[in-house]
Amino acid sequence: QLLRDVARTGAVLVDGGASGIQLARELGAVLPHWERSLDAVILTLPQDEHVGAVPEILKRFDVAEIMDSELGGTSQALPQDGASTPPHHIVHAGDHYDIDGVRFDVVSPARGAISTATNDGALVLVVTYGNTSFILPSNASVKSQQALMASRNVDADVLVQVVIGAGVERGDLLG
Repeated sequence: QLLRDVARTGAVLVDGGASGIQLARELGAVLPHWERSLDAVILTLPQDEHVGAVPEILKRFDVAEIMDSELGGTSQALPQDGASTPPHHIVHAGDHYDIDGVRFDVVSPARGAISTATNDGALVLVVTYGNTSFILPSNASVKSQQALMASRNVDADVLVQVVIGAGVERGDLLG
């Protein structure tokens, strides 16, 4: 998911998919050929279908920062050959970032809420641009979705649901 503010030319990539070649092709279709920078790459889960393309993107683009949850596992997405990597920030529920006029609120997972079930710790974002907000739930488990709904911390106008892989649970966020 590429979030782009066309008025300001900022770009943030949320997850990258498994194939660096495919992602580079898709980014090339939506970004001008001279634009080779991303304000941030936000990784929602440390699974190959979310982070597999990141090494290729780090080779091809100037990435200002990488954000993910404390689940770990993103080290597989970072270059292992000694190449420099962008600053890496661990984010938790309650954190927020403003990147080029777009607000990113982290609504899950809570600090220290590590689980052995990876999808329980999926990074869930509410992204606000102007008066419109979008919730990006990643592959949050039903347990995580129920906790978010109980907290009433998911006020958004649009739900962006991307299903990656088989056996993805659908919970309360989807009604």
